[in-house]
Amino acid sequence: IGSYVPRKWSIDLRSIKDSGELMSNWFDAVCGTEGVTISNHSGLSIDSRISAGEFVSFLNRERTKELLPSLLKPRNVYGKKAKKLNASEISIVAKTGTMDFNRGLGGYILVKGKIRASFAIFCADVEKKQRAIANKHFDRSSSKKWLKRAKAQENAILSLWMEKYI
Repeated sequence: IGSYVPRKWSIDLRSIKDSGELMSNWFDAVCGTEGVTISNHSGLSIDSRISAGEFVSFLNRERTKELLPSLLKPRNVYGKKAKKLNASEISIVAKTGTMDFNRGLGGYILVKGKIRASFAIFCADVEKKQRAIANKHFDRSSSKKWLKRAKAQENAILSLWMEKYI
């Protein structure tokens, strides 16, 4: 979206920062939010600021619901109830975003192929991230352990939500 929108509007951007500012303004305009900060066109930056609620407002737009689900990847859950949930008529399509000590997952829960709910799950360990930035060193093994826990938390939440629709 970040590189498509400026071309579609015939806007010449000089930098990724300019692209982020355009995306922030566009997001606020189409979602009715105020003050969302997307610091580059992907949104994956320590300087980007958006709440899960603000992101869900984007996912709930009629135009977004028309276009986005077909672009998202199917996502299975895992664990004790995975076989039952993944074999049901309930499915999940979603997109992830991951940086050191930050994880985002947003998408839709579908029932028989129709959108039943939208969601955004954002996880972060701000203290570890700030410490790593201050020390200019990211401990990859610590970040991987944290990411594993974040993914497990997402899975638990999604599994509970899927169960509600069975």
